[in-house]
Amino acid sequence: FEDAIENEVIKINPIKKVKTIKQTEESKVKRIELTPFKTEEINQILEVATNQDKNLIAVLFMTGLRIGECIGLTWDCIDFENRTITIKKQVVNGLIKDILKTSKSKRIIPIIETLIPFLKNQKILTGAKNSFLFLTKKTNKHYHSAGKIREQIWIKTLKKANVEYRNLHQTRGTFISTLISNGEDINYVSKIAGHENVKITLEKYSQYI
Repeated sequence: FEDAIENEVIKINPIKKVKTIKQTEESKVKRIELTPFKTEEINQILEVATNQDKNLIAVLFMTGLRIGECIGLTWDCIDFENRTITIKKQVVNGLIKDILKTSKSKRIIPIIETLIPFLKNQKILTGAKNSFLFLTKKTNKHYHSAGKIREQIWIKTLKKANVEYRNLHQTRGTFISTLISNGEDINYVSKIAGHENVKITLEKYSQYI
């Protein structure tokens, strides 16, 4: 259910109020509400991450993509000349889906200046294969799901960076809330986020205006 929330398949965990099994004091995963990452935290995370992991995390923080959209990116989606990323599909539970979450999910978003070095580094790693941007080390195929990214990369990187755990989806929340806090037009933010309409953006992020 937590994977489904991160993939935006569902909005609420239906078993959230069920009495949980007693956990140890050092619980592996802590769930909290949206708490945007601070700039210094993002820098700490990117500093300890390496190679493809670093590039993947940078894309998440600097585009606001949903996890499924990020691992569904192929090199034909990246336009360095016009500095745009075209969102065409997503990967959910190992399946490549051309139908995105909403009609507005199929969109073109800008590549910000800070993201360019990370994309160029990734181009060196997988660009020649004319494939997905991010490929697994073992099989050389696209990542299976948000859950795999969380388990194999995210949890370990946050621990190494000594940054408090937030779920993967909060990279998207950080990006969107930062745009709003910086005074970007709410219609523009909604379009970049791929929300169905501005109302959804306001419901989720009005506190950052």
